[in-house]
This record gives sequence, C-alpha cells and structure tokens, in this order.
Amino acid sequence: PTNLTIDDVWSGVIALPFEFNFYGNSYTQVVAGANGQLSFNAALAGNYNGWAMDPADQIPTNDANYPLNTVFGAYHDINPAVAPAAPDRVNYFVNGVAPFRVFVLNFNAVPQFGCNELLTTQQILLYESLNVIDVNIINKPVCDTWNGGLAAIGLQGNNLTEFSVPEDRNVGVWDVTNENWRFVPNGGPVTNASVFEWRDAAGNVLSNDPLFTVCPDQTTVYTAALVVELPDGSFNELTDDITVTKESGCSPFDCTDDAFLEDFGTGVGRTTHPFTPLEFNATTQLEANQYAVTNISSGLNFGWHQGMEDNTSGDTNGRMIFYNPSEDTNQIELYRRDIAVTANTSHIFDFAMTTVYDIDSGICPGTGTDSRLIYQIEDAAGTVLATSTTGNVTNGANPNWIRYSLEFNPGANTTIQVVLLNDIFGACGNDLAVDDLRIRAEGTSPTVEDPLDMFSCEDTPGSNVATFDLTSQIVEILNGQNAADFEITFHASQEDADSGDNPIATPAAYQNTVNPETIYTRVQRLNQEDCFTTTSFDLIVELPVVITTNLPSQLDVCANEDAAAIDATPTNSGIDLDTVTYDWKNAGGTTVSTEAVFTPLESGTYTVTITIPPCSETTVSIEVVVNPVPDLDLGEDVTLCDSEDFEIIPSISGDTEGASFLWSTGATDTTIFVDQSGTYSLEITTVDGCVVTDDIVVVISDPVVVTLNEDFDVCPNFETIITANSSDAGVTYQWFENGTLIPEQGENTLVIILSQDGASTQEYSVVVTNSDGCMGTAVVNVSLYTDNENCVISQGISPNGDGLNDVLDLSFLNNRTGINSFQIFNRNGTAVYEFTNYSNQWGGQTTDAEELPTGTYYYVLGLNGEDPVFGSSYTGWVYINREKN
Repeated sequence: PTNLTIDDVWSGVIALPFEFNFYGNSYTQVVAGANGQLSFNAALAGNYNGWAMDPADQIPTNDANYPLNTVFGAYHDINPAVAPAAPDRVNYFVNGVAPFRVFVLNFNAVPQFGCNELLTTQQILLYESLNVIDVNIINKPVCDTWNGGLAAIGLQGNNLTEFSVPEDRNVGVWDVTNENWRFVPNGGPVTNASVFEWRDAAGNVLSNDPLFTVCPDQTTVYTAALVVELPDGSFNELTDDITVTKESGCSPFDCTDDAFLEDFGTGVGRTTHPFTPLEFNATTQLEANQYAVTNISSGLNFGWHQGMEDNTSGDTNGRMIFYNPSEDTNQIELYRRDIAVTANTSHIFDFAMTTVYDIDSGICPGTGTDSRLIYQIEDAAGTVLATSTTGNVTNGANPNWIRYSLEFNPGANTTIQVVLLNDIFGACGNDLAVDDLRIRAEGTSPTVEDPLDMFSCEDTPGSNVATFDLTSQIVEILNGQNAADFEITFHASQEDADSGDNPIATPAAYQNTVNPETIYTRVQRLNQEDCFTTTSFDLIVELPVVITTNLPSQLDVCANEDAAAIDATPTNSGIDLDTVTYDWKNAGGTTVSTEAVFTPLESGTYTVTITIPPCSETTVSIEVVVNPVPDLDLGEDVTLCDSEDFEIIPSISGDTEGASFLWSTGATDTTIFVDQSGTYSLEITTVDGCVVTDDIVVVISDPVVVTLNEDFDVCPNFETIITANSSDAGVTYQWFENGTLIPEQGENTLVIILSQDGASTQEYSVVVTNSDGCMGTAVVNVSLYTDNENCVISQGISPNGDGLNDVLDLSFLNNRTGINSFQIFNRNGTAVYEFTNYSNQWGGQTTDAEELPTGTYYYVLGLNGEDPVFGSSYTGWVYINREKN
C-alpha cells in the first residue's frame, strides 16, 4: 500500500525495481498523487497535491497543479481519506520476470471529492525495458457538482514541448468505463529496442505482426521470438513454439455459405444414384465396376466391414454410396455432377471417404490394395479448374471416415462439375465408400447490431447486484435475422468471446459481478466455429435515489383554502419529472389521486408513494386535518331605485359557534343596513381560524322623473309628436299605446296619428330606465277635437254668448303648428284686431275690445312653421252675425 489516507497529498518515495526511461531520462523512483497521478519527480514526496482544474488549463500547461515529468491517469479530484480510509485503497505491486517486469499503481474504488458515492478505479502501468506506459480506466464517473466535473489523461515531460494527450481526454468533462490508453516512446529508441518475429523451422522471419494467420498444408512448427535490447546494450531473446496440425478437409474460410450437399438421403436397403457411370447392383455382392447406395455395409461383400454406418452425423438410416471400382484402367470415373455456383467467388469442395475392406478378414494379402481417388472441379466443357488426390489410403481393422477438401474459384463460370476418379487398380482391397459431398462458398461473418446497455434495479437494496436476462438482447443484436441460424453465447471477456470459451451458463438469469459490467456476445453461424462476430454491452445496476420532497408530516388546512393542496413533487435535481409517478391513498388504502398535487377533502392519514424510474421509490405519510368552514351567501347584487335603506341578511349554513363576524363597514353584527351604493363584504372567522367571505353589490339610486305634454286634442289623420323629458341622462325609452308596447320606439319622441275610425281618445305612456336599472313613467291622453272635429277654419261666428260659435277657434292650428300672428281687416282693409300666439281669443271685437258690427271681415295668419294644410301663412274671410234668430 501507498498509505495514502490523506486527501490532496503526494505519497512517500516508491522505489522502482528497474530503470524506466521517461522522455530521455532514466528513473528508479516515483511518487503517487492522491488525485490520480504518478510522477518521476521524487521531490514532490509528502507535499501538497493540487486538485483545482480549469477548462483553460489544457495539457501542456505550466500550472502548478500539473507538474512536469508526470503521468496523469486520470487526474481529477478524488479523496482516499473518505471513511473508512484504507491504506491499500491506493496500492502498487510489481508483476513478471526481468527484464519484462511491470510496475502497477492501483487506485481502487476511490471516492470522488464532493460525491462520495461515485467511485473511481484506475491503473497506471510502467513496462520494464519497453518503457511503455498504460493507463487503464476501469470506472470513472463524473461529479458535476464539484470542480466542474473536470478530469484529464496525459503525460508531461521535461518541458512543455514534451507531452502526449489522448483524443477527447484533455481537461474536460467525460465519464468512461473499461478504457485503455497506451503511451509508446516515439522516434528511434535510445536503449531497450525490441523486435518481435514469427519464424519457421529454418529460422526464416515470416512476420513481425503478433497476429499472424497461417494455413499450412501439413503439420508445421512456428516460433514466436521477442528480441529486446537491455539497458547495458546486450540483447535478450525469448522464444516459444506452437505446432499447427493440418487436418484434411478443413475449410480455409472462416465463413461459408452452403452451395451443394449430397448426403444420399435416408432409408433402408439399396437404391440407385444418377450421377455415377458404374452399374447398380440391387441384390448380390458388388462386383468390379458396380455400386450401391444403402444405409449399411452389412449384406454387401464378404470381407468388408460389417455394420458400418454412413458419415453423416445425427441421421437415422443415413445412406452412403459404395464402390467396387473397375479393374480396367480406362474406367476410372466414379462420380460426375453439375453444380450451380457463384461466379468469381472462392469455394471449397470436400467429401468423406473410407476404405471398406476389413483387414481382419484375411481375404486379401497383407492389408490389401490401397484406395486412392483423384477429386477435381471441371467447367462445363471438362476443363479442370482444380484437382487433388487423397493419396494412398490403407485399409484397416475398422472404418475410418476421412474428409478431403479442394479449394477453387470458378471464375466466370456459374456451373461446374464435381468429378471423382479412381486412381489405383487392384483385384482385392481397393473398395471404398463416399458420403457427404458438399460445396461451400466463402461467406461473411454474421452482421450484428450493437445493443443498448441494460439497466436494472438491485435485487437486494445495497447489494449492487441485479439479475439480467441477457437473452433479451438477441432480438436487437440480430435485427430481424432468424436466431435459429446462429449459435449465440454470452461471455465475461472479449478473449472468451473470441475463443468461444467459458460461455455464461445461465444467460437468462445472470447476476452481475461488478457494476457496471461489460458482457461480450458471440454470434456464430451454426456449425461454423470460426465464423462469428462479437459485440458488447454494459450491465448497469441503477442505484436508488434518495427522494426528497417538501411534504410536511402534518397539515392543518381549511376546507376552502387552496393551501389544502399537497405537492409531492421531488426536489432532487436532475430528475425528469415527466417520468415520476404518484399514488395517493387514503387511510382505507384506496387510491384517491395519481397526480403530483393532491387536495384532500376530508381529514385523515394520507400516504403518497413516489416512484422515479427505474429504481427509486419512497412512501410518505401526511396527517391531514381539514377544518370545516360554513357556507356563506350574501345573495344576488341589489339595485334600489327609491333611495331607501337596505338590510343585508346573509344566508349561512354550517357550524358558526364561536365564530366572529366582520363586515366591510366595520360592523360585527350578523346583518347590516346600508343606505349608500357600494360593495359590501362579510368575513366569518371560525374558532379554527378558517375564514370564509362573500360580498354583494348594492346600488341605491334616486327615482327617475319623466314628464310628457298635458293631455291634448289632435286633428284626425294628422301626425303629432309626443316628447318625453327625463331627469336623468343616458336613459332608455319604451312607449306604450293603451298599455301595449309600441315596438322599435326607443327615442324620447313618439309620432302619433289618431283616426276618426278609432277611439276618440288614446292613452300614451312612456317608461324610462336609467343605467342603474331604475324606471320612471308618464302618461298623456290624446283626443280628437270635439268642437272642430275636422280641424277647419270657420267662415262665420255668432258672438251672442250662448256658448256656440262665439269665437273663431283655431286651437287645432296653434297646437299643431303654432300661430305667430293673427290679424282681422274690415272691407276697407283697415286692421281692426291683432293678436300674437293666437288660439281662440277673437269673438268679433276690435283690439280695443269694441264690438264689430255684423259683416264680412278678412284675416291673415302668420304660422310658426310650415303647416301641411295652411303653409307658413294663410288668409281668409269670416262673417260676424249679430242678428237675433
């Protein structure tokens, strides 16, 4: 351990067991920084290790917190002092054997300053002789509430011209898991040069790439050699051998697509085959140049293996073809068949063959005659495209199915011929069986999609472990492909996924071992072990959030207050509130709301369960006391039009015992009288302190006064205007005739016409309404003239005092138009009488009130306006009759 249990300090000096060259200088001592650094400057030991970072301080920088000759891997503010402060939280060890030892500095689950729940795990590795530096980041989250969440990975050498920083890993905000950065010395090596070589048995260098693909045609030994220059200038060589065995029939392709398969089917007994020129023997022992397709060797030839089954694995009564080749060297062809292939594509043809002579039968001398076939690919014209031979295959005591293969490319051909030729002749022992002829085209590895990471909640709170169904990722990985076409396995490492080793045994119920954990998926074509693709995804156990709210434990509210609403919205920062769910329940367990804000209507204990997906949940109980309030109604607004007082009497229901009343006037009685217009309100405060209010608008208006003309007479069928005069401005008018509303008459004047056919007297009334809604009414009676019902100017008067025709009555004309002047002239044209605003004043007298004698006189009328009958002036004669009848 480094014993770094104090925040923000450099460790004591740590001795390296080997020299390490860093930017041209050799070092044998280092110090570890509590904030994720390794420095070759031993003078820093025990000193303050700065933590403050600024986005502007990009490596290289001369800021004191970024010392020279230092590895920053990763540099950010972490705190090994967080309890329990373990001395081995920051530790180191040396692994390997000289001259290739590795110094490893570990920062194991170190809390981040200000975010103690966020743990950083990382390593800095120094490689002896190679002078290579690795920075391994196993887990580095972001504490965005401290130091801006900043971090950096990189090197600074002897000055600001010597530095190295990975892309996107300079001072900034980033989080990462399972990431490796390797820093390799640049330029020609000063010392410690190394060379890697693959060599053959003769010592020839085949490749300098550690990953070297071979395809030998026979068993071959390859040597891996690493030559390293040591610090003293000498060289050291490490070697290891690997033997690669060539198995006949192996495919040179990682992936293949089936183009053709002949397994001869299944069934019991002998049957024919169309692609051999040999003679079919259906019943007896096969003679030279004969064949049979059958499922078992028993019953064929004496001396052959008995009970021999076909080569196809997993079938029942699978058939194969048996040949007893001709002894005639001109009859060599055993099999020929046209096959469709893909032009200009590499293919592999292979088949299985075994000898069938049983050497234990002793029929043939020794082991009998060997078998040997030539197998080749020809185009449609018979031109050989590729050919090979099985070589001599000896007979044995047991069948020995061997697969042989031949690689070819058909070029432009889309049809080829598969040909088997017998290449050895003898009378005893060269019999054979063939099965499972196939052609495969070179294919491509499976196409997969990178799946999304999987998230789950802890199985047990605090365990940091969850159960995942890894198989649920298959649909996304295959993206519509048929899972039955692949063998899909899950692995804990990339190495295992590449090799297919150590598949996870229970992928449908897998429990993570670290958090987060990367799972590697191998998608392999069925029965093609080398044809696979890998992808990966992370398992992330979501840790629950401690949900905080502003909910009280007890709440006293009034039933009519908005404050009775209870808000359960979480106060945690960084939460998507749209995903939060709420379940409010009453004391009986019945859900009463699923909203964040709930307004209880009655007292009781309420609980709310707040859920933040995927893993956070809390339940809070609130004791709610809802104090009742009385219902108060002051009634509809009131308008009074006679200046009278008004008593406001509230309508109250509910308990008001001990309650106080307060009117807006200051009165504290239950009712009040008002004599002024205004808005009046009543506030009732209950013994619980709850307040209920209501108001009413009272309008007290003076009476509306309206006047009309005095009752008057009119001429028949003659328009007359009635005018209404109101004491208020802005009033509206309604006119009535004999109590019936006259429509569309809303002005203060009304034009009337009385007919002799109707009643001689009509009653006209007007209703005036002001802005307060108060009304006034006036009535006038209008009659037809009775003494002069036709409204004509009489041509004679008899002023004898009998009350009949004593005066010249022009009232109708004065009422209608107005008589401005009235003059009487005698025959001589002398004016004898004059009167202004005349109506009925002349009874045969002079202006001086002297009687005029009987006779004819002339009058001149001057009218106030244009009369529809008499115009603006009018003249006529009148006869005075004073004679007694």
